[in-house]
Parts: sequence; C-alpha cells; structure tokens
Amino acid sequence: MRQHFDHEAMLMEEVGGRMCKCHDQEHQMMLALCERVSALARSRWQRAQSLLRTELPRLVREHIISMDQLTVLFINSQKKLVRAC
Repeated sequence: MRQHFDHEAMLMEEVGGRMCKCHDQEHQMMLALCERVSALARSRWQRAQSLLRTELPRLVREHIISMDQLTVLFINSQKKLVRAC
C-alpha cells in the first residue's frame, strides 16, 4: 500500500502537482490501520481480521470515490495541457 501511495505522489509531481494535505492524511490513516492490524494479528487475530473486513474496505472505498477521482482528473488534465502546447 505504501508503494502505491508513493507512486501516486510521484505521478502528481510528474505533472507539476502535489497531494493536498487531506489526501495525504487519508493515506496516513490507512497505513496506520494496516500497522494496527499487523500488531493485533500476533495476539488477537480475530480482531485484526475484523478490522480488515470492515474498516479497511470502507476507508479505501471512500478514498477512491473522493481523493483518487480528483487525482486522476488532475493528472489527466495536466497531461492533455502538455500535449496541446
């Protein structure tokens, strides 16, 4: 997941943009949840599994619907502008 987020930031930088604070905070929130699940998996695997089934899908879905949609639009619009020049 961390590699995906780094790649997304790199794509934004390539077209002259950067992640907004809210977008980056959502990435950090998802990474923190993954770290929490990893720590729980050692002693409370059922709780860890529950978080993976309930919390993570909700966070990812909401993130894609809002932040990632805007990021894709920004990247694509910037690429079209560069091609037009």
